[in-house]
Amino acid sequence: MSKIKDRFRANTVGAEKKFRSQDLTLQFADGPCAVRLRSPTVEERSQIISSSGVVDPKTGDVKPDLAKLQTNSVIALTVDPETGEKMFDEADRESMLKSPAGGWFDELSRVSAQMLNVDLDDAKNG
Repeated sequence: MSKIKDRFRANTVGAEKKFRSQDLTLQFADGPCAVRLRSPTVEERSQIISSSGVVDPKTGDVKPDLAKLQTNSVIALTVDPETGEKMFDEADRESMLKSPAGGWFDELSRVSAQMLNVDLDDAKNG
């Protein structure tokens, strides 16, 4: 193997996996609460995005569903900053969808989109 290839592989597929995260402090009536959003693996990102589409019955094309993308990413990426445990599960989806726009859900959704490297405006415009 060449020195370039050795160096390249050591710094990519052979390197320690370091995931980005962002801590947020949300303000609630009973005081502040810290949460963490962590970046997904490539595989997790693919699963989140692929499960966030709706098939157009006329064309068969898959179009992004913003609500699915937002809830899928918030459920998958929001963790307890102390334990790393997920803060949400599938049973929370319906409650998330009924949350007021502009509140805690939108804040988590904005950061989760950054962690996915997804532009929510693109998803809106499908």
